Amino acid sequence: MKFYGIKIVEPSPTHLMVAHSLRTRYDLTYFDSLHAATAIVQRDVLVSYDKNYSRVKELRWMHPSELLKSL
Repeated sequence: MKFYGIKIVEPSPTHLMVAHSLRTRYDLTYFDSLHAATAIVQRDVLVSYDKNYSRVKELRWMHPSELLKSL
């Protein structure tokens, strides 16, 4: 993972608080809300096939096919 520049993010209370808010507002599953919250808090892009993330206004989401175009 280090070779590809992938980092592991330690969970924090902020991630959990934002995830709870996202679950309430967007009716996301627990894990979808946690993934989205982590990307939002870390100010990163979430790359996923799950198009439900496109509903989350605060989130920068990208479909994997778009990622390949940007390389």
